[in-house]
Amino acid sequence: MSIRLYILMAFGGLVALVLLIVGIGFLVGYLVGFMVDKCSKDKYRPLANGVSIEEV
Repeated sequence: MSIRLYILMAFGGLVALVLLIVGIGFLVGYLVGFMVDKCSKDKYRPLANGVSIEEV
């Protein structure tokens, strides 16, 4: 096996690992946000930029 193939395999593994971590992070963030939104009794939901909107 050539060195280039090893480099490509290592790079592909690194990309797959990063995508996996990002995917798990998004999933956990979504679940935590869902739980907080469900448990919160406040009618104002803060957005990512700090602006609050009134829920309908």
